[in-house]
Amino acid sequence: MPADQAAGLRRLRQAQTPICVTCFLDRAASTQALLRALSVLGKRILLVDMDGRHLAVSRTQSLFDWRQQLQRRQLQGLPLPHGEGLYAPGARGGDAEILEAAHAYDCVVFDAGVLSSSLDLATGRTQTLVLQVDATADSLALGYSLLKTLHAADGASNVLLYGAASACIRLTQAARHFLGEAMARRVWAAAEEDEHFAALAARIASEETGHQAREEAGVTPKHG
Repeated sequence: MPADQAAGLRRLRQAQTPICVTCFLDRAASTQALLRALSVLGKRILLVDMDGRHLAVSRTQSLFDWRQQLQRRQLQGLPLPHGEGLYAPGARGGDAEILEAAHAYDCVVFDAGVLSSSLDLATGRTQTLVLQVDATADSLALGYSLLKTLHAADGASNVLLYGAASACIRLTQAARHFLGEAMARRVWAAAEEDEHFAALAARIASEETGHQAREEAGVTPKHG
């Protein structure tokens, strides 16, 4: 049996919540690179396409829209090169109902498109946020706003900063200075040239496995 099918069956038996990742990336190809890296680890992946850049023009369409699928408690994943996809315009990153319905998957990746001021992100559930940043004032302001939102409403999720090294450093320093050391330890960076996201995928898997084990044991997570 293929590794991804075996992992999916184990998850069904154990009723585990899938790994949750929400991406704010400039290009659809970057999200696909992350899916590819996760699939190499044997993860069965559901991509939640929130802005339509993966599935809006797909010739294959589901019989029911994503809200109807949630009501029926049966997701109809559309085939993608490295997993399956759910076209879900209007969904929130980390949506709890989608995660609960996605019990057959090991990892749910929400593609929210480019980060904007109209952030719509579900909080209160541990996830990994992947944020592409550059050195412009707008990008830094939006990035810091996201970190501030997490600091105020979420004590467990981690943030991966991806992009210009100078921007990643400035945002991490801002988090440490204004939001505290504990928040800064939840922010980490990937090398811009790591286009296949292999290191990121491995860290996401290890971080989320650790979070899940601690939550099941009732232990408050520590970061750093």
